[in-house]
Amino acid sequence: MKENIRYGKLTTIKKVSKGQKKPKISARWLCKCDCGGEKIVNESSLYGGHTISCGCFHHLKDSDYNEKTKLRIKENIKIDKNGCWIWQGSKHRQGYGNIAYRNKPMLAHRISWIIFKGEIPSSIYVCHTCDVTSCCNPDHLFLGTQKENMDDAHDKGKYENRNISKNRRIKLNFEQVQEIKKLHKQGMKRKDLQIKYSVSQTCIAKILTGVSWKINWTEEL
Repeated sequence: MKENIRYGKLTTIKKVSKGQKKPKISARWLCKCDCGGEKIVNESSLYGGHTISCGCFHHLKDSDYNEKTKLRIKENIKIDKNGCWIWQGSKHRQGYGNIAYRNKPMLAHRISWIIFKGEIPSSIYVCHTCDVTSCCNPDHLFLGTQKENMDDAHDKGKYENRNISKNRRIKLNFEQVQEIKKLHKQGMKRKDLQIKYSVSQTCIAKILTGVSWKINWTEEL
């Protein structure tokens, strides 16, 4: 991070403390806000978009807040040759951009949809037509149900290409795991599930108790 760089409404003035690796401590910067106020902020908070003003930003009206958030998004993207808005800030472990919205950590592409397109109905996913997880271009996004999201992922071959078949996941794929959970809820016994899918009783137990396969790999695709 350098001096005189903008992050939201803040502009870095000078570094007031260095970061440390052990224990891991972020460097701290003295920043000046567009409103004239000054604030000392952790470097990680600036990178991640968690702190974007001296505090005045949180008192903006909804319309102003959304306009400022549009600017935040545009300041944290790089447009590639396909028109994708590639998120340059912090990212989720699956590659999606992270952004703070109304004091809550959110996924950048979902906030991009809210800001540029409108609200997202309950239990609805924001999916990518470009198949680039870090893209938050609203024109590359569409809304869909979980089933539509899964179907889209299948059509694009995501499950085949995703590197999740590590040891305990080699014999089963996501659809089979979902089917196991569904059949168990409908009354099928664990032993019968074990025989049906040719896996160990421990494997079935871990799936049903959430020890393994607890992550919904179709979420936010």
